[in-house]
Amino acid sequence: MSSTRCPTSSPAERQEVPLQCRGSLPHSSFRTPTECPHALRRPAAPHSVRRRARHRVTVASGDLRPAADITGWPSRQKLEADLAAALTDLGRTVRRAHAVDEKKGHGFIDSQRAGTEVFKQLPPDAPLIVVEGVWQYSHHVLAGLHSHRGPILVVNWSGEFPGLVGLLNLTGSLTKAGVPYAALWSEDFTDEWARDGLRTWLETGTLTHDTTHVRDLPALPADAETELGVALASVVEVPEEETRRRLDATTPEWPIMHAVLHGVTRDQFMARHKANHLNVAYAPDAATADKALRAKASLFEELGLRVHLCGDVSL
Repeated sequence: MSSTRCPTSSPAERQEVPLQCRGSLPHSSFRTPTECPHALRRPAAPHSVRRRARHRVTVASGDLRPAADITGWPSRQKLEADLAAALTDLGRTVRRAHAVDEKKGHGFIDSQRAGTEVFKQLPPDAPLIVVEGVWQYSHHVLAGLHSHRGPILVVNWSGEFPGLVGLLNLTGSLTKAGVPYAALWSEDFTDEWARDGLRTWLETGTLTHDTTHVRDLPALPADAETELGVALASVVEVPEEETRRRLDATTPEWPIMHAVLHGVTRDQFMARHKANHLNVAYAPDAATADKALRAKASLFEELGLRVHLCGDVSL
């Protein structure tokens, strides 16, 4: 394992840094649900699903952060209008499974509880379109989609908005859960490719894309893109007013942790690896923290990443 250390002006130099941590479902490398050995069981679909029904039902999974949902709502409305126009041209109609909340200022499912309530009202075999136009949290709708028996289509539009990330996260989660689905994307659903794909899904409930361009990932090159740093830190307590100031200045919906990095400053650590997010492993004491650091460093090295030990780290 590489023992290259991040540069620091003094071995004893430390800087307090607030670390925000969030969890996510792991990305799946399987291309279809049946390839995943950990796929969960789901109820079998009925012999006849209502694929040829004229109505299609849409749901909108959104962000946990109200500000993000409000900001993304205008672009989401355009996406829904474009999709509705395409469905109308193809002889179908569409209805939302949940109303716009005028008090909140958007029409997104913004929590797991809200998603549960929406899916309780849905016919279990209805053809369902999950429309992703913003960053979204998959757990808002994943439980409902897991038990849904009708055909599922996940759609997204312009790459300018983080809805593409939302589509990838949700489809990866569906793959991991063993839930059959189709995915489709378009700038405005007027192009022939998107219309053909939408027509296919409407008529068959399935959609298969050309994957002849897909290749196995080659050996990772030895450059900055395949490097990461590991460091030790101590969690510290700061006054409540300072915690509030930091939450207000960042993203208050995410948990926050105050920490002091050992032997390296925040700016040195992040600048060296061109990163603005940290992955945190918690430990009850220094000895256990050393073990956790060794385990994570070994894991990343096994995955082909070059690991740098930053600051005061002893293996």
